[in-house]
Amino acid sequence: MWLTQESLQKKMSSAIADEATTLTEKYIETLLVEAEQQKITLQSFREALSSLAPALSNETEHDPADLKPLVFIIDELDRCTPPFALALLERIKHVLSVPNVQFVLGAHLAQLRTSVRATYGGDIDATTYLQKFIHVTVPLFDASEHKRNSAIRKYARYLACNLEFPGHHRDNSEHILDLLDLYAQHSTLTLRDLDRLYTIIALSFSIADNSTMFCPPLVAGLTILKLKHPELYKKGKDGHARVQRSCPHPSPRPRATK
Repeated sequence: MWLTQESLQKKMSSAIADEATTLTEKYIETLLVEAEQQKITLQSFREALSSLAPALSNETEHDPADLKPLVFIIDELDRCTPPFALALLERIKHVLSVPNVQFVLGAHLAQLRTSVRATYGGDIDATTYLQKFIHVTVPLFDASEHKRNSAIRKYARYLACNLEFPGHHRDNSEHILDLLDLYAQHSTLTLRDLDRLYTIIALSFSIADNSTMFCPPLVAGLTILKLKHPELYKKGKDGHARVQRSCPHPSPRPRATK
């Protein structure tokens, strides 16, 4: 039987349409099956995560209301890239939000809001967006009544003890501690900054011998300058720094006329 070109095109189109329909149906069926399997897997994971807290505490037979939750602490979230930080928040909310599990996030909220704007644009209300994920906010501050008991002071003494300064530099280290403590009280010096400052000081002490003269105010000042203003420190080291007078020269007094 001979087929005309028109009838052949119709048969080919019909065959291609039937095959495409069959492939589409198989593809959709595969997607539905995979989606159902993923849903079952996710649900099993959430149930296992929820049961992990009582399993670890051996309190399966106690009142669930008295059960201590499993706490995950995620620190420095604001230091992650904006897409990663926001993706992690989404997963905590939609995947890991299960009974008996709590998340504590250590983050600088202002920087985290900047990450939201960097990802979704400057017009977004970053504060409202973050409230979808963060339910309770607890600001951290030093509540010590006396400066001697401040966190920055305690950490400075901890560093001084653990770095084990040489005996002939212990008095110098005490004076430097006082100066750094004074500086920290009037600046935005963080515990991480203090750690780096003491590392620099320890290196300075390690390369000095008994004949080296140390001036604590000068050592403390140069150490702070090196950490907080490295460009200015380099200029001073190279001899290119210039001191600018804060007050203009007084104008000459007018002469008295007779």
